[in-house]
Amino acid sequence: MRIKLQVCCICIICFLLLVMPAYGWSDFDEAMARVQVLLRDAKGGNIEAQYELGYAYETGRGVAPYEDEAFKWYTAAAKQGHRKAQFRLGRFYFYGKYVRQDYAEAARLWLNVPEELDANALYQLGYMYAEGKGIKKNYEEALKWFMKSADQNYVEAQYSLGLIYDEGYYGVTPDKAEAFKWYSKAAEQGLADAQNKLGLIYSKGEGVKQDYDEAIKWLIKAIMQGNGNLKYLDNLKNIASQGNAKAQFAVGMLYFNGEGIKQDYTKAIYWLRMAADQDFKEAQYILGTAYLIGEVVVQNLPEAEKWMRKSAEQGLADAQYVLGIMYAKGYVKGSEKNEDEAIKWLRKAAQQNHEDAQKALKEIGENW
Repeated sequence: MRIKLQVCCICIICFLLLVMPAYGWSDFDEAMARVQVLLRDAKGGNIEAQYELGYAYETGRGVAPYEDEAFKWYTAAAKQGHRKAQFRLGRFYFYGKYVRQDYAEAARLWLNVPEELDANALYQLGYMYAEGKGIKKNYEEALKWFMKSADQNYVEAQYSLGLIYDEGYYGVTPDKAEAFKWYSKAAEQGLADAQNKLGLIYSKGEGVKQDYDEAIKWLIKAIMQGNGNLKYLDNLKNIASQGNAKAQFAVGMLYFNGEGIKQDYTKAIYWLRMAADQDFKEAQYILGTAYLIGEVVVQNLPEAEKWMRKSAEQGLADAQYVLGIMYAKGYVKGSEKNEDEAIKWLRKAAQQNHEDAQKALKEIGENW
């Protein structure tokens, strides 16, 4: 009894220390009076006071979080028909917080107050119907609650609907266009699995016009989240293996920078060279830079010049600038320094508003 009284006193003190600034109570006496009123009213059966105390104990607003007290006061308020209390009590039963997990009780409470449910609870109710957890399995009801949750922008519900329409789960007729719609919503919210699915849909042209650029974009987004799912990378590699230079470049750069995957320069150079061999100018520029600097590969100035020139001739301003500097410093095979060639390539870059090229030309009194 003494221990329980001490705990209660500690909680009241925490309540007073935290709640005064939150509610603007100016002095201790007023705060104490407010606590006493809440406790008195709750014990006297005041339904709103019971809910407020439960909410305070669950969330730690004004008191130290204390789940058994939250459960106690939510139960008291719920028995009197407090709708928000029933919703929050249902969460205790669904997740097994303080009380033994009981899907049936969670479903009973939630179905009694559907308008109070947040997007997560709507989704979990759909899950219970879909899997027959605590309630009779009913796919139509599952879909209905998933829809309600998804319409509140709940990303897991949106992704689940994408899967349902994509694979034809729960007796639903497969509908690739509808799957695309829900995957898109979830992908826009940053869900990696949805971004991966969207990438696959674009790469296969299922329910949408085939678009490898969009497929690559979404697969890169999924990979760069770095959650360790190698399937995302495999899907991008599948596009790259079909000869898509942009995908090859993307895989190479992911390995090169270690973005979302383990950095691996050997694999990076392999994929970059595949793209460069298909005249992908950005890959040619990265390869040229790598051979010029000589950190991730052995320095090789002829290789550097070869790839930089290929990229520059395709109009990449960065490559034009670097090639100009290479001529200016005598890094080009068969030439110590060649000011005319240096100016030519710097000017090409400067005409594309390359700031470093413009600065270099100004320093030697040349215009562009």
